[in-house]
Amino acid sequence: LVSSGSANLIFQVYRRGDMTLCPTNLACDLTIAPMMRFSTDTAGVRGNANSGDPAISNNGSMVAFASSATNLIGGGVDTNGVDDVFVKMEPTGGGSLGAIVRASVATGGGQSDGHSGGVQAERTVSLSGYGLQVVYRSAATILLAGNAPNTTIDGNGLTDCFASEVIW
Repeated sequence: LVSSGSANLIFQVYRRGDMTLCPTNLACDLTIAPMMRFSTDTAGVRGNANSGDPAISNNGSMVAFASSATNLIGGGVDTNGVDDVFVKMEPTGGGSLGAIVRASVATGGGQSDGHSGGVQAERTVSLSGYGLQVVYRSAATILLAGNAPNTTIDGNGLTDCFASEVIW
């Protein structure tokens, strides 16, 4: 994918020699050609499972993607055992590797109870031009506004589409 407002390119690769044996999301600025991996935590540690379905903001400063990894957000808080959607900022220099946030969470911040995004499926994650909203599909039943923790409101048993504001 190429961002519409800049010369940034994002793509997914699977390398046989990669010891993680997982696809990963990479990005580069075509004007200066450095390549960076976005499917990492803020310290630069690679995700411990598959990542895919990348989307890029118009100016190339933010990337959204789906991942099965449980180590992309700190504190051991990703324990739901399902694919989640993440948004990561481009590194800002000075050693910063870019902030990352999990977007596929319930309104109150609770973890999703169903797969979100399309790690193993067709493209389902989309990011707005400025990277402030993300749209994705999810099988979760607790993402809707007004849900109490672990309370199901979405009882249709189907995968639905959700739009979330990216909150840093």
